[in-house]
Amino acid sequence: MSPIAASDEGRHPSGPEALWGESWYFDFAASDGSYGGYVRLGLYPNRGVAWFWLALVHPDRPLVFIRDHAVPVPNGEALVLDGGAYRAEIRADQPLERWSVVVRGAARSRDDPAGAFHDAPTAWTDVDVRLEWVAAAPVFEYALTTRYEQTSHVTGSFTVDGRTTAVDAPGQRDHSWGVRDWWDNPWCWSAGTFADGRAFHLLNTVFPGGGSYTTGYTVAAVRGAEGWTEVTAGAVDAVLDPELLPTTVGLMVGDLAVTAAPIAHAPLLLVSDDGRESRFARTLMHYVDADGIEGTGWLESNWPPGTAPETAPTASPAET
Repeated sequence: MSPIAASDEGRHPSGPEALWGESWYFDFAASDGSYGGYVRLGLYPNRGVAWFWLALVHPDRPLVFIRDHAVPVPNGEALVLDGGAYRAEIRADQPLERWSVVVRGAARSRDDPAGAFHDAPTAWTDVDVRLEWVAAAPVFEYALTTRYEQTSHVTGSFTVDGRTTAVDAPGQRDHSWGVRDWWDNPWCWSAGTFADGRAFHLLNTVFPGGGSYTTGYTVAAVRGAEGWTEVTAGAVDAVLDPELLPTTVGLMVGDLAVTAAPIAHAPLLLVSDDGRESRFARTLMHYVDADGIEGTGWLESNWPPGTAPETAPTASPAET
């Protein structure tokens, strides 16, 4: 596999598969846990639709979100969406170094995030998001699939119904392309940054026919000169509530031990064309390492049909 180049930041030629997709993901998490959010754009050119997600969270406020799985695939190279009630633009201002995200328009809010799994009522709200992701470490390329991650720092602001939150926070972004079947196998993904400037990323996934895949990295000092150190061994030990949302999580990222607790949930229910449902749990987390150093970041787990634990609240979303 060739090293990631600036040209990889843009769109790639699609394969023939119905679930061939390409996505750009952007997270941010305040160091004190007071706010966070994520944006994801997923293109499915063979289906003629794009998926767009936005989530904005505070520990003491309703979840604010956009979940649109029917927006047309944008033409050309520009990642500009017209969702009718909202407009979004995602732009590489400096490939491999700097990205900006702007979202303006109508979103929804929900007091109980787990209501996403039950089609619970929501209310309309206005959002104005203007954020910039700047590289804090080099991109990390996966060995097994076409995907890369990058520890970042995020600045800007987001406004919900006239109430503005200034953003100056650690973050993460990734870019992926290829066949991605949300209803096939479970996984757990996590990323975070500690108060002393260290950062980490971990992915554990389990394959339907058996076996698993672990990848990730640690960063000794974000925005330093050393870059990341790859890890190929990791573990996830999660305690879940009856909705399959995490209550406590233990992570091993190479030899880095991390304990995590939720700050705010922002999950989604993903429904296939034939009606299968995956519970996609995304959570703003508070992290603590073995020395008591604190940090924040995001954790996600995906539970396709038949992979969720039979008895909540205890489960591990991935083998090692």
